[in-house]
Amino acid sequence: MSQLLDRRAITADENERDALRDFSVALESHAPPRVITEKGEVEIPSSVQRVLADLVQVLMSGDAVTVVPMHTELTTRMAANFLNVSRPHLIQLLHSGKIPFHPVGSHRRIKFEDLVKYKEQRDSERRNSFSALVRASEEADLYAWEEAHPHSAEDGE
Repeated sequence: MSQLLDRRAITADENERDALRDFSVALESHAPPRVITEKGEVEIPSSVQRVLADLVQVLMSGDAVTVVPMHTELTTRMAANFLNVSRPHLIQLLHSGKIPFHPVGSHRRIKFEDLVKYKEQRDSERRNSFSALVRASEEADLYAWEEAHPHSAEDGE
């Protein structure tokens, strides 16, 4: 399983963009897409169709894609990279109970699905905090102050 994380991310070349666009249209058609094999045509299952549609959109936007099954277990280094935090900070999160883990010998392993749950919760808390900050700024009429003093931030005032 961890071999999947060792693979390089998949990107689309510029010359593949037209083919990706055509493939995206085919996936969105009302008729179920089919693949032609040596044994004949095979209908693409709807679950695979949804995954492919998402992957195609990401590739068309120019981003890279890596596929990781949710039950994959990660090392602390991989988990820290996924969360974009330092390894020592991740270990603090593990020992505080914010992210479950289990020991394997002297090492710690973290389920990818637990990392995704933590990340979604963390991102939601950040969005809520930011929204509360914006509301407080609006209530304090700080945006109006900024409009009346447009150069104060640049001048260091």
